[in-house]
Amino acid sequence: MKPASRVWLVLGAVAAVCVLSVLYVYRLRDRSGRDTGSLLRRLPLDNTIVLHVDFAALRAAGILELLNPEAAPEQDYLEFVRSSGFDYQQHLDRSLVAFTGPETYLILQGRFDWSRLNEHVVNEGGSCYNTYCRLRGSRPDRLISFFPLNPRVMAMAVSRDWGAADSLKQERFAQVPFQAPAWPVWLRVPPDRLRGAQGSLPAPAQRFARAIETAEEILIGAAADGLQMRAELAVRCSSRDDAGRLAAELRQATIVLSQGVRSQSPGAEPDSLAALLAAGTFSENERVVRGQWPVDRAFLQSLAAAP
Repeated sequence: MKPASRVWLVLGAVAAVCVLSVLYVYRLRDRSGRDTGSLLRRLPLDNTIVLHVDFAALRAAGILELLNPEAAPEQDYLEFVRSSGFDYQQHLDRSLVAFTGPETYLILQGRFDWSRLNEHVVNEGGSCYNTYCRLRGSRPDRLISFFPLNPRVMAMAVSRDWGAADSLKQERFAQVPFQAPAWPVWLRVPPDRLRGAQGSLPAPAQRFARAIETAEEILIGAAADGLQMRAELAVRCSSRDDAGRLAAELRQATIVLSQGVRSQSPGAEPDSLAALLAAGTFSENERVVRGQWPVDRAFLQSLAAAP
């Protein structure tokens, strides 16, 4: 074979590898999106708070290291890790959690040593039968049940019912009733649940909560912005007019909060949450209002270190 022919053959092989690599990455991303929808369809979603955390993405970005790294883990947790071989900081890749009120449903993706987990359950006084495990929690009304959907996915329920995890074996919906965002961390809050929780929110956040409580759908999340993070808000309103009014209310609340931050007396301890919320920007498109707030790592560290 002529040298020129060999060069073109090598270049062709390299190009083929590059194309296949790109196609593989897109396939993984597409499959990951389909997996999220499939897993969400197993959870109870009617008037339910849903939390999604992509631990793998946070781990890759170094965010997990900010979660109070200097604090020693509790002895109970260390004992659980020793007994079960499972440490969320190393082995958990993603979690989907639905809070119905009295019950909590979880779907966890990661790397599980199922034999050690089962052994841990039995050692703690629980039982496992045909991969379905049951264990008493820290309170009499906290009964934990779990089983593998596949080797890397665990379905779990914390309930008053030993068989609560059974409801996760089948999909409940043909289609998820809301659009799951691509953010690594997001929280879906039904407006009814937000109304009942306003009193427990920090003062700077209460005005924003009052503004969005009449919305149809509320998604709050966090996304990467280069080396920093940003907080995200997506609110679906019942009409374009309502979306316009909500955006105006949120902008006004931000102005008031910004004025309060600037008026703090010299030497006063700054309110980091107020300062963060005062930097928000908002936009509306049709019935959806979106908000963004830059979040630096110093804020995340102060949040993690808070008691």
